[in-house]
Amino acid sequence: MYRNIGITIFVLFILRFCFWLKKRLSLSLNNKEKPQRNVKCGDKVKILTVLGSGGHTTELLMLLRDMDLRNKVSLSCVIASTDKFSLEKALHEFSENLQVETCNVKDYVKFYMIKRSREVGQCYLTSVLTTLISLMDSMKVLFQGRYDLIIVNGPGTCIPICFGSLILEDIAKKSRDSGIELSSSTIEERNSILEHLAEEIYLNRNEILEANKKDIENSEKNGISESMKMRLFLDESKLKACISSVRDVMNLDDPLGKCTLSREITSNGLKLYRRTCPIGVILVIFEARPEVAIQISSLTIKSGNSVILKGGKEAINTNRAILNCIENAINQVKKNYININKEIVQMVFSHDDINKLLSFNQFIDLVIPRGSNELVQMIKKNTCIPVLGHADGVCMLYVHVDAKTSEGVEIVIDGKLDYPAACNSLETLLIHKDKLSEFLPALLLRLKEQKKHIKFHSDKECLKYFEGEHDVCELTEDLYHHEFSSEEMCVKSVSSMDEAIDHINQYGSHHTDVILTQDELLAASFMNRVDSACVFHNCSSRFSDGYRFGFGAEIGISTTRIHARGPVGLEGLLTYKYMLKGHGQTIAQFKHGKFTFTKREIV
Repeated sequence: MYRNIGITIFVLFILRFCFWLKKRLSLSLNNKEKPQRNVKCGDKVKILTVLGSGGHTTELLMLLRDMDLRNKVSLSCVIASTDKFSLEKALHEFSENLQVETCNVKDYVKFYMIKRSREVGQCYLTSVLTTLISLMDSMKVLFQGRYDLIIVNGPGTCIPICFGSLILEDIAKKSRDSGIELSSSTIEERNSILEHLAEEIYLNRNEILEANKKDIENSEKNGISESMKMRLFLDESKLKACISSVRDVMNLDDPLGKCTLSREITSNGLKLYRRTCPIGVILVIFEARPEVAIQISSLTIKSGNSVILKGGKEAINTNRAILNCIENAINQVKKNYININKEIVQMVFSHDDINKLLSFNQFIDLVIPRGSNELVQMIKKNTCIPVLGHADGVCMLYVHVDAKTSEGVEIVIDGKLDYPAACNSLETLLIHKDKLSEFLPALLLRLKEQKKHIKFHSDKECLKYFEGEHDVCELTEDLYHHEFSSEEMCVKSVSSMDEAIDHINQYGSHHTDVILTQDELLAASFMNRVDSACVFHNCSSRFSDGYRFGFGAEIGISTTRIHARGPVGLEGLLTYKYMLKGHGQTIAQFKHGKFTFTKREIV
């Protein structure tokens, strides 16, 4: 009886898988635009092959025999853990190809030993379990690299490899399809999701905070930095701000379908319109700050985009709790509206998912990284999908000779200490040499009065104003580029505003920079000449934020110059399309002068 049950389960599993695989392959073959790795001239082609079942191994090794494994091909081989024959045969074949000893083959070819899907004579019931284990092993292999080609030939072990290679693609495909549906939804439908999301976060606040507490404890065991811990931490006030942010986004006007151009372009009534529409599928990769998932989801839902979220492993429990709230909100609205699918917000949790997702340029339209400089640079290097974001937040403030000292001191303290881990906190203080003797002692005195602390990295001109009890060390040039994200900053004397501007443009990150002065003309010159996304006059750098700008929330800060710059809200998640409305017009009608082209604006 158990054998029959096992056979039934196995057959149903295989039939279901084959039906799904046939559908996925059909979609892939009918899709003209294929995913491509961003291969540069000189890069090796990355090939993954599955060896096994005797004759199949021989056939594949013959196929691979003439490949240049030293210079042209990066080869990885998957072999069942019990298949010693295929491993030995492959080592022998590749040693001849590479002209090296068998023991040195693994310097050129990677071998992955995974669980066999089903051993010969294995019970059908248990083979379902071993196939699932094999699938998990296969996913680990696939995530090791973005392969340009997967070669399989017969053995059952290849099935999990083929299956696993399509799972992430399916996530991206569903995100694309659900986004198209969402773009057709009404503002009432999208606002309904946001209303339920705010309620879900409030109702599940204790679960979210408990999950965050667990993440903090785990991160402390792993030696997390204080700045990262500060970003990771959630409390009641932060969740309250998140709920407020979601409601603010909900109360914004519908960003979709806005007409930004309306013109009659021919004398016979051909009318041209330009209307706003979603970008499509957004991939957001972020570190630490779990509240980012709430902010971004609210903005993408409102703007009609679908989103795939990838949070940092340090916040995995908090991210899962937040995702649960988002899914609950979507499911409540999905019951009543046909244009809402649960895949409009999806989340992946493995770090290895990133490489695969970055190759899906046929499904994903924009990547937004929010994290360290290393993360941003890695993403830019490994994808041909457009990337929107900033690498560092090296914000600077210049104190001109006529600045109000008491006001300026409070602005500096707020800019540095309000939230040191934020990307809009101050990292360098530039003081005019004629203001130095007044401003710096006043700043140090105020810090002492407020019992606050900043570690200063000071140039030689400023050093003489520090007393023994102040935490100060000599400044080195490499620190001008550094984002401390802590209670540290550089302080430097400059001889003029021109020198300050040159320093900011050379060493800053083009994020947010500030001037303190009472001279409006001087301030205007500074704000025009400093090449940053945000330039402020007589106020804290901490105002550089989408929520504070009135955008409801922000998807991130962009220091690029194309499409969106500064805090990116709803408008940064939109593009446009041209709509032309006619009644039988053809180009032939204009060749003989019967009709003419015009540019009459439609009111």
